Amino acid sequence: MNPKANPTFVENRLSWDGNRDKEVQQQPKNGKTLSAKRHYAVSYGNTVLLLGGNLLLLRWARQGLGEFGFSELVVMRRFLSALTPILSIGLAVTLLKTVSQLAAAGDRQKSISMVACGYQVATLSCLSFLAMTLVVPRPLSRLVTGSPEFGPSLSALAVYALGLLLSVCNSSYCLAQTRYYSANAIQLVRGAICPLLVLILVDSVEMFLLVTGLALIALNLVFYSVTFDSPSRLFTRLDWKGLRGLVAQGLPRTPGDATYYGLLAMPALVASSVGGLERGGEIGYALIVLTLLMQIAVPVNQFLLPETVYLLQVDNHQRLAKRIFVAASFALITTCTGVLFIEVLAPQLVHLHLGIENSGRIEAIRWLVPAAIPLNLLQCMRGVVDSASPRAYAPHLCVGAFFVFLGALVCCHGANDLWSSVIVPFYWAIVFLSLSTCITAYCLLMSIARQSAKRYEDVAVTWDRGRAA
Repeated sequence: MNPKANPTFVENRLSWDGNRDKEVQQQPKNGKTLSAKRHYAVSYGNTVLLLGGNLLLLRWARQGLGEFGFSELVVMRRFLSALTPILSIGLAVTLLKTVSQLAAAGDRQKSISMVACGYQVATLSCLSFLAMTLVVPRPLSRLVTGSPEFGPSLSALAVYALGLLLSVCNSSYCLAQTRYYSANAIQLVRGAICPLLVLILVDSVEMFLLVTGLALIALNLVFYSVTFDSPSRLFTRLDWKGLRGLVAQGLPRTPGDATYYGLLAMPALVASSVGGLERGGEIGYALIVLTLLMQIAVPVNQFLLPETVYLLQVDNHQRLAKRIFVAASFALITTCTGVLFIEVLAPQLVHLHLGIENSGRIEAIRWLVPAAIPLNLLQCMRGVVDSASPRAYAPHLCVGAFFVFLGALVCCHGANDLWSSVIVPFYWAIVFLSLSTCITAYCLLMSIARQSAKRYEDVAVTWDRGRAA
């Protein structure tokens, strides 16, 4: 029986939903609400500053390090983006979640202990990578850059990665404690201020990575000593239970995160291995532009995910479908506009940014920038998938897309054109990931809607039987 056929049931149901909406609308705009709005505004402003700082860093790098040094820096950064999820073992999410739970319970000492565990995990993983760069520097360098002479730069990259991961631990603690201004300040120092200041003083990529890494490590240890405890106790008091907990929570996330970010870095790494460091730098620069375009969908995903959770809880599937349609349409329209703008004005934009035109970079941008369309659709739907089911569908789809990329790479290996042999597999993987995520989101939502309708039907039948009795 359709529950809409029962006026009493529908009246009560609408009355409950209406009262709930009324309560939400009548919530007072207290200091906490206004504070949250200020925090969102500051966070978005901080994101703009980080993007501007990174663009300025690239311009100064091309001017100070030359074309070859610029290509080396871009490839190293792409490699680091793929390496960070493996080294961090999901620290950003697991530490934030754990410290938030402990903060809600009022256990500050345990929160500090978990931050120390995060420091220890980051240090051990980065030291393992550093040992690898010292034991097999030439093969690893050839794998990443296509040349065996960049082993010292990879060793410096391990130090730089450690500085970044320690910053992640501190910013996660501040976010969990709702100290948003401190978290934004840490991110700004880590991502823009410190690298820009160091770049002024050095003249090589190896020294830039090493000095920036050491500076970040020193700043994070100072923050730890002021906020928590003496840094000398970091490795004298080991919380084995906390360490196991962080690793156990982070390991299931690692394959999905590593393959997703690895997929966004693979075109540059493959191009540098096959066509040389300069060609890898050109594609790496285009991937940076692609990453900037992907920021369009970040706010959409941030708002769509909690809305999906709420609307599924109140069984308002019609409104949820409208929200998803509007959010995806907005992301696609703005992304297509940005893609068209960059495609038309790519030579002028590259010259404005770097002060010099480069046909290889312009060609790479025009090849890769359209990938922002399926990627931004993916970002919208990924939040829906994560909120609609407790199962880890999104990481499994990322792993599948990575294998699609590898399979397509083998199929296109004999292509005469480097662009076809590298970028075509990338598009295959991205389109597969976007379509599979959209199909998964649709199937999950339809399944939830059917279960909800069945539940209402059972309630309506029970109601009718009760009235008949």
